[in-house]
Amino acid sequence: MGTQLYVRRTQALAEAVVTIVLDSRDDVGVDVRTWAGGTPTSPVEPTSLDIARQAAATLARAYLEQGDRVGLADLGTRRRPLPAGAGRRHLARILHALALSRPEGEPPRLRRAPQVSTGALLIVVSTFLDSDAAAAAEMWAAAGHRVIALDVLTTPHVADLPAAEVLAARLVLAERASRLRRLELAGVVVVDWVDSGRVGLDVLARGRRGAA
Repeated sequence: MGTQLYVRRTQALAEAVVTIVLDSRDDVGVDVRTWAGGTPTSPVEPTSLDIARQAAATLARAYLEQGDRVGLADLGTRRRPLPAGAGRRHLARILHALALSRPEGEPPRLRRAPQVSTGALLIVVSTFLDSDAAAAAEMWAAAGHRVIALDVLTTPHVADLPAAEVLAARLVLAERASRLRRLELAGVVVVDWVDSGRVGLDVLARGRRGAA
């Protein structure tokens, strides 16, 4: 009697594990004089952290509605990340954590990237004005994660600044642009969060293709 080998194949849509990494260390406005922390931001214009919270909430809701598990980490605090979960109650936990996020004194320097679930899709929401968030994104990409860098810096106003401050702002922005280019070369998808609806869906589609 011959020997027959039976192979059973099953195919199912696997849920993705998504970790949204909020960088709450920066809360800057369109006036570059607020970037150093000595000048208060305008109460009528959204700051980078306002935009970051909105982006993180939009993406968390979208991923959870399609059945994925979502976690939340904050680069600006030493508190433990919110582990990945699902459902409406978990969304409420994420929204509550986002509402409480704020800069806590002098931004802490990151000694290592926070631990995340194996195979998770990482969305790093930051202004990328310093190298810490970019370094964490690059480390995750090197470890094999799918990483999206979500840029939430508003377009700065420099027209009314003295010449020396305009030059300083341009240097900072040039360094930031170079930092984002290096992320792209490292395989990180860089997206500018300009329109929270249209760009949000685009981020969702890009990340979902490589996450499950």
